[in-house]
Amino acid sequence: MSRRPHRPDPQPIGRVIDEMITRRRWAGRLDGARIFDFWDEAAGPDIAAHANPVRLHGGVLVIAAEDAGWATQLRYFTGDLQARVNSIMGPDTVRKIEIVVQRSGK
Repeated sequence: MSRRPHRPDPQPIGRVIDEMITRRRWAGRLDGARIFDFWDEAAGPDIAAHANPVRLHGGVLVIAAEDAGWATQLRYFTGDLQARVNSIMGPDTVRKIEIVVQRSGK
């Protein structure tokens, strides 16, 4: 008589995903990726039309401005922008903002 291999009981998919995230140490990266979901709200329509988040890792938010003029403007607003992002994503999520000029592929 053959025996069926033991299979664990089904688990809720959310629990399985949470365990995988923990095992692979992806939590920080996934938290940082949330900035893309909230960017328009945090930046406002004017800034969002001319600048985009590149990454948020280790408390440093890198923002790409469409040109040097917008990069200069954004540097004046980093304090306000940091406060808005932190109010949405949680205190101390962003501790520093770096502005870069987005290089076009033209």
